[in-house]
Amino acid sequence: MARRATAYRMKIRDVLRGSYVHSGTITSPNYVDISGTKINRVMLMGKIADTYLNVQSQYGNILLDDSSAKIRVKFFGEGTARMDGFAAGDIVRVVGKIKESNNERFILGEIVKKMDDPNYQMLFDKEVLTFKSEDKGA
Repeated sequence: MARRATAYRMKIRDVLRGSYVHSGTITSPNYVDISGTKINRVMLMGKIADTYLNVQSQYGNILLDDSSAKIRVKFFGEGTARMDGFAAGDIVRVVGKIKESNNERFILGEIVKKMDDPNYQMLFDKEVLTFKSEDKGA
């Protein structure tokens, strides 16, 4: 059985800053190159800014804001059930794969969990993996 990739704790701005690399093969996943580290799976924490679920419940997304940037967490088919019970203003932890389509970088959501204790946000901020940017003005 294939080993699941590590989910790096990160800020959204770092996910968006890295260079997206299409591996070109089925056996090797696409990834974001951030300071030489190949990252294809992340753990993010932030506040839900908005949610969307289409009428047929075949597509939905959560707009996640961690105060560094915003990113969409997308769900397809039966995966939209993972959005149940979440609303704008909720603080959540998200695990998913970094994807890019039509010049939009997003997270393909695997796990979404509501964080009721605000101390989780402080703990996450201490544990988060931050990368030094080449662009000092960013």
